[in-house]
Amino acid sequence: MRLTPICRVALPLIAIATGCSDVASTNEPFGLGGSTGPGTSSGPTDLTTSVSASGAGDASGGGSGGADDSDSGVETGASCGNGTIDDGEVCDGDQLDSADCASEGLGLGTLACAADCSAFDTSACTTCGDDSVDGADVCDGTDLSGETCLSQGFSTGTLSCASDCSGYDFAACATCGDAVASGDEVCDGADFGGETCMSQGFDSGDLDCAATCDALDTSACGTCGNGAIDGAEACDGANLAGASCLSQGFDSGTLACQASCGDYETGGCGECGNGSLDGDEVCDGFDLDGETCVSQGFAAGALSCLPSCAFNLADCESLDETVPFPIPADDRFVTAGTLPWNGGDWFEGDRLTMIPSIGQFDLHLDIITNGLTACGVQEAEVSVNGTPVGLFQIVQGTVSIDESYIVAPPIVGPQYTVRYETTATVAGGCGAAGYNEATSTVTFVGG
Repeated sequence: MRLTPICRVALPLIAIATGCSDVASTNEPFGLGGSTGPGTSSGPTDLTTSVSASGAGDASGGGSGGADDSDSGVETGASCGNGTIDDGEVCDGDQLDSADCASEGLGLGTLACAADCSAFDTSACTTCGDDSVDGADVCDGTDLSGETCLSQGFSTGTLSCASDCSGYDFAACATCGDAVASGDEVCDGADFGGETCMSQGFDSGDLDCAATCDALDTSACGTCGNGAIDGAEACDGANLAGASCLSQGFDSGTLACQASCGDYETGGCGECGNGSLDGDEVCDGFDLDGETCVSQGFAAGALSCLPSCAFNLADCESLDETVPFPIPADDRFVTAGTLPWNGGDWFEGDRLTMIPSIGQFDLHLDIITNGLTACGVQEAEVSVNGTPVGLFQIVQGTVSIDESYIVAPPIVGPQYTVRYETTATVAGGCGAAGYNEATSTVTFVGG
């Protein structure tokens, strides 16, 4: 079909052809009225005149220029949408002439082409880094669109934005209880971030983590030397937690604590029966540590060791020494008169002997001027080197007293101070008695 330029003018109810020729021969209605021939129309039509640059119209609507919509004022290229950037087009479809959001000064995002190809569509571009969410930004710097670690499903931490604004950075977010220390957690479960009691300044023990994962729990850590058992310590200094050599399976001795506080020091404990002196044993089997009956204060005999690792003195012959006491040269204190019948009256004297220690003390006391009546009792306490060893009583008719006192533990000599001290005042009118300072004696028995 050959097209012939025509000129069409839109008029109400009527179309007037002016300056037109060579109307195309088609079967399409043209004109007004109900004519079915060429150039006629079957009904009223809103016609548009299309004029070329030379004044000739193009029946197809094409030409060297675009169609001019007098209502919108927008000129659309005839070839927009063909995927090729033609004259007058800035872009076409995905053909952007190598432009992108960055080249347009809009940072990141996806540049597109406007529907009419006349300009770029920058609605999906973003200026990332201006702390304002725009374009394709999910977030931007401090602008997190109201989101937090909690709203993103974590239990703690500080949410941040990815450097390209394309999403959130969860590196500082964490979920307490997942046994992984992450985000701003100090620890989580058994994950202490490489920390130990020692790195926290303690000597021993095991770290724990606070239930909130925001702090280390050092309550089970210990500091050796503070006298308190803490951390993994078995003991600390003199604090042995009630343990002893016996509780540790030994028979005797003194338990101590190792310098590290990690265990007990049993070097001072003894196991009786192993034939070796250990702990606080004085002997073990045939090991008498060089001791003899004589060194134990006896005159002679055979020293041996008991199953309890104590000395057996049964076969030792006592070494004893008898000396006069009291004598006129000894010190005394008598409240009234010369007889010691008042409470607090005393006789005291020092005696140097050959006995290194005593296990028994004997006295022989002759009584003079015994004026005690039936109601009178004159009692005195006997002490050696300040250690009370026994009592004796004088009553009506007493002429002498002989007493023997076992001394345990032994009293160390060889010099001994002997004292007789009246314990209570004799009742009034019941008399008094005195000591014979010429014939009375005391005997120190080795032990």
